[in-house]
Amino acid sequence: MEPKARAAERLLRRLGVAVKTFALYPPPHSVTDRAIADLLNEVHQYTGAFGPFAVRIAKHALWVDTIKFEGGANGNLAFFLYSRKVSHLKIIPGVSDQELTSCLSIVGKDRAVLEAEGGIEHLLWQAKVENIRLHEMALKHEGTVQVRGQDVRGQDTSVDLVGQDRLAPDDRERVIELLGAGPEQAVALLERASEGTSEQEQEQQVYQAVMSLDRLILDEPFEDQQQLYANLAEALSLVGGSLQSALESALTSHAGEDETAMLLLSHLPAERLAQVVLGLLSHEDAAERVATLLRMVSADQEKTKAILALVEDRLRPPGGSPTWQTSPVMSQLQVPASPRTPEIDPEFEFGDSQDAIGHQEAEYRVSGAEAVEEVAVNRAVVSTLVDVLRFEIDKEELGDLAGELEGHLVWLADNREFELLARILEGIKDVASSETGGGSETATNILKRIPGNRVLDQLLSTLWDQKEVAPPQEILACLQALADGLVGPLMRLLGDELRSTRRAMLCDLLVTIGRGHVDELGGFVSDKRWYLVRNTANILGRLGSPGGVAYLARLVDHDEYRVRREAVDGLIRIGTGEAQAVLAAFLDDKDPRIQLRVLDALEDTGVPRALPKLLALLGRRDPFNRQFALRRAAIEVLQRAGTKEALHALKRLASSRIVLGQRGRELRHLARVAVAAIDGRAPVPEHALLLLEGGGQRK
Repeated sequence: MEPKARAAERLLRRLGVAVKTFALYPPPHSVTDRAIADLLNEVHQYTGAFGPFAVRIAKHALWVDTIKFEGGANGNLAFFLYSRKVSHLKIIPGVSDQELTSCLSIVGKDRAVLEAEGGIEHLLWQAKVENIRLHEMALKHEGTVQVRGQDVRGQDTSVDLVGQDRLAPDDRERVIELLGAGPEQAVALLERASEGTSEQEQEQQVYQAVMSLDRLILDEPFEDQQQLYANLAEALSLVGGSLQSALESALTSHAGEDETAMLLLSHLPAERLAQVVLGLLSHEDAAERVATLLRMVSADQEKTKAILALVEDRLRPPGGSPTWQTSPVMSQLQVPASPRTPEIDPEFEFGDSQDAIGHQEAEYRVSGAEAVEEVAVNRAVVSTLVDVLRFEIDKEELGDLAGELEGHLVWLADNREFELLARILEGIKDVASSETGGGSETATNILKRIPGNRVLDQLLSTLWDQKEVAPPQEILACLQALADGLVGPLMRLLGDELRSTRRAMLCDLLVTIGRGHVDELGGFVSDKRWYLVRNTANILGRLGSPGGVAYLARLVDHDEYRVRREAVDGLIRIGTGEAQAVLAAFLDDKDPRIQLRVLDALEDTGVPRALPKLLALLGRRDPFNRQFALRRAAIEVLQRAGTKEALHALKRLASSRIVLGQRGRELRHLARVAVAAIDGRAPVPEHALLLLEGGGQRK
């Protein structure tokens, strides 16, 4: 299987690169053409040697036969396909480049678009793709399974959770509403999904229902997912009867290959997990199943010990020792030990009495020396290639040179030679901007293609691995050299990223490289995804460029409060007179929190534009002082700016004799202070005003 495993790994790597390339550069494009050519070559090599390429997809891992591929690029590819409801992928020998292009164009679509257009299988059928088969996670059976329950308002509702048909958008929202209402509603979902099935069918049916819910959760905003998963996990502790056994059996059998199953099982208390272990002892593959289960909870040593103690207690006959000590599973039922330092092979141990080294050590040292030599040679070669690129004029030679140089750039990134990579990229950028020499167009194309290969992946991966420290300067230098072509790809990654910490990293990076690309960034304020628009507003504000004001102004009527709030904060950061003028438009916002944020930030330059709205706010009838905070802030703004045009409205408020409560008196006092400050005189003391008013009333 080793040659097949290596071939499968190469093919998966090419597939992952092609998927990312299509997400960044919609075809037709020279970069996507090259990605398809490389992928097709790898597919032909694999299918020619081993037949059809078939892969199973879990949340963060891929299987080719019994070989598991996880972590890094494989984990990313698995999650990308899983989140689009793909459970199996099969590529048949004879597949064409047109079929690969159609398939990747379909898979690369936004998940909501795929759902609206009927799903991947339907779109592949429409595109007449015959030699690629993608199967979606769906439960095929006669009829549909309806889930009944109450929504958060207590209204009775009925939803088709799984079946031959897709969930309509309204039904999907209803399921999420039920799941978000609490674990009891999640129990109702699972119970209804398992009704009407035999014991043999129940385990598969309920697992499919859990996977369906998992994919629905993935479509929700990242910040909401944790609570939804928590409700689903807690539901496991509440179900009973045959459904409990079916759920635990289904999740345990998939725990080794499905992160969601592991996550849900890990929420069970030690008592339930001990019961699961006892149930596993009757299986033929009991040792493997139990080992998987214990590895899953091994991060909590105390919980693992508690499980083992409970199992031992339940297997102990009255007055005797436990019967499980002679079981073949015994070796698996141990608290995982800390990893030990591996023993050194005697041939690799050296002492004063040894005059020579063994053959294996000699080979090891020679290979190490060759590796060092290869690094030195590659460093010299890549520097030379840039010099050749600067002066080469033959088009055919330039094409070969570009391919070789791009390969060395990937090598530099893979080997984390970032300091040299930064210098080489600056050299290529210098050639691209040069008006002399024949390589400027080729250099420009090389820089454009870099976001589609592993160079960008390695730079971002290294930044992520070192997120706890300041970003390495050599990596930032690489990204600055690529800045002209990175904004679009990074924004697309930002739109698809589910992890908040990585979104923050991408925002920081876009602020670092985006100063000269405000217009390109501003184009994303029209995106339909509110969370991407919010991040765009944050980036534009942090850049502080006056060019961002026009784009932030377009968000004044955005439906999402968090987007409008971020736009206001961005305008405050930019702080120009134009930004202050746009801030005044947000005083009409329907949310008083936005209005108060604007009032607190208005400066003298913004008051003239905001004056009509401020005067209207002061003149508005508010007998119960519901807008106390807003009116107080408006008075402070007018006083601070010394706005004489506001004197009439302020005097009217200051002389008001009908006031209710402490807040009403405070507003009147603030208005009198503001009038005195604008007129340039000292305010009348409050106690004197009260005496005058009292005397006037007695008179």
